Amino acid sequence: NDADESGVGGSDALYLGDGQVIRTHQDRMNFFQRCMSLKSKASSASSSSSLSIDEHRLVKNKFKCAPETNAEIIDCQSTLTRKELKQLQFAPKNMHFGQLCIHAHSLRNFGIVNTLKKTILVQVRIASAHQHYIGSTPLAQVVPAQNMAGFDIGFTAQDVGAFESDLIFVINGVHTISCRLSAEIIAMDLATSTDRLRFEFPTINCLEFQLTQHITLKNMLA
Repeated sequence: NDADESGVGGSDALYLGDGQVIRTHQDRMNFFQRCMSLKSKASSASSSSSLSIDEHRLVKNKFKCAPETNAEIIDCQSTLTRKELKQLQFAPKNMHFGQLCIHAHSLRNFGIVNTLKKTILVQVRIASAHQHYIGSTPLAQVVPAQNMAGFDIGFTAQDVGAFESDLIFVINGVHTISCRLSAEIIAMDLATSTDRLRFEFPTINCLEFQLTQHITLKNMLA
């Protein structure tokens, strides 16, 4: 039993790829705790990346729209593994512009965090039927490793009613992620500052040949 507990020569020893050997029950417990600690750190890092993306705050600096160096071209033409795709962080998954008056224009930020060790190319695809509603600045960005890119997503309210559409982002020309856009477009409710304008010269002998009055229009729904 002492020999089994020490693990010397034990037949149930576990040999890891990095040269570690797990023999005893205590070795197994220590290995399990290390794995859980690494998983917790990775989860915390992933959560912090997601939380750093604010759709109401536009990202000022943009990356170039096409790869230029050989290394960038190779990276941006590569197919990502399922694990690599899961490591990418993006937000929001649902972009709601809220209630907008017709002809109003609103901007939101769509952010993607490249947590990989290589460059990726992110391109925006907008359905042709909705290009007069939705726009993106820019339409593509080459995102370096460990960096975040922000796309300015613009929405123009064209027709009264509910609007919904999927905005597609293509990674390296192969993989796709989507963001659901929605808005409620309402008609304007205009009100004038006065309901009557009266033009009257101050005196009969006034030398002025014209009179001016000011009226203000206000959208009550704005």
